[in-house]
Amino acid sequence: MKKQLLWFLFWIICLQASSQNVGIGTNSPVFRLDVQGRIRVKSGTLGNVNTSSGIWMDDYRDGTNRFFFGMKDSIRAGFYGGGNGGTGWDFTFNTLNGNVGIGILEPVHKLAVDGNIGIYSGGTTRGLISSSGSNLLFNASLGSFVNSIPPGNLILQSGSFSFPAGNVGIGTNSPDEKLDVSGNIKLSGELNKPSTGQANLVPIAYGKVTSAGFIVSGTGNFTVSYGLTGGLPPYSRYLITIPSLTTAYDAVIILTPTKLTHLPGFVPISGTAEPMSNSSFAVRFMWSDPIVSTLGEAKIDFSFVVYAQ
Repeated sequence: MKKQLLWFLFWIICLQASSQNVGIGTNSPVFRLDVQGRIRVKSGTLGNVNTSSGIWMDDYRDGTNRFFFGMKDSIRAGFYGGGNGGTGWDFTFNTLNGNVGIGILEPVHKLAVDGNIGIYSGGTTRGLISSSGSNLLFNASLGSFVNSIPPGNLILQSGSFSFPAGNVGIGTNSPDEKLDVSGNIKLSGELNKPSTGQANLVPIAYGKVTSAGFIVSGTGNFTVSYGLTGGLPPYSRYLITIPSLTTAYDAVIILTPTKLTHLPGFVPISGTAEPMSNSSFAVRFMWSDPIVSTLGEAKIDFSFVVYAQ
């Protein structure tokens, strides 16, 4: 029975070989060797040399550049290149621990890469992960690392992100502090220092205002109105309103008078700020006459800064 089966298989192979293609498990091979099912390639001995299992592929032109896929040893498999393009195991994976190496023979992590990692979208480079000496570079389409790539954004999505040591630079390659930013910073939350308790180190609002109550510059989150009070005697007052502020009674406001506009020769002294609501302050300035030692209301240009206390 076994002999009959062997003769049958030999007849099938010969029959398929007559058409230049050999089929195993199929009656209609479309390639030189067409196998329907799995192929088992085992290690063996060639002469006195032990050989690992695998398949060699040669360049169709002259066979100079060759490619091997198979087992490197008893626990590592991968791709081996040989020829003008370079020689070595450029891609390996460990069959025992599941580690994969690209450009490295013995990966000690699940994925180990020796070289740069490019990130593409639609055939266009969108980012690059590379190294320079002891620095790890995360490139989000920045032309400084990869030529002819337009600037983009780098977004780190993580529950937490920490740097155990060293300085971090944004917009600079040589940070001098723990965080060194070359450019403007936009902050929507608070910036606190543990020793300050609940105090916010970032101003809630700041600005420069003219004597007529017009805003020259500032954070853009406040309004200013100028007018006289209805009391006796009436006095000038600047009402600063910050709609997003809900704790005006607990805030700190710093006033800096800049110049008088209608009282030449008089010297202004420090102004006062009185909370009028949870989101507004009434600001007054007094002037003094050094000759007759009199005081009066001052209508002046000034700057202010508001902090959370």
